[in-house]
Amino acid sequence: MKTGITASGHFAQWEACIAAGLDPSLWDRGHYPKRLMAKTLAWYEGHELVEQHKQAALAEDMKKKAKRKGK
Repeated sequence: MKTGITASGHFAQWEACIAAGLDPSLWDRGHYPKRLMAKTLAWYEGHELVEQHKQAALAEDMKKKAKRKGK
């Protein structure tokens, strides 16, 4: 879904870090292993995609129900 909103890669990393319960200050200093950081970011992005698909499906379902009521 295109919203026209963009965020820096750094913001996305912080979002992933916080969502995973990790410490952003340790993240910024490279305290965590790169592999963990990469997996955390991939996990977060996967969850974001699932949520976007759920929202799109809900919107489509609501649109269909509204169309049926209008008949």
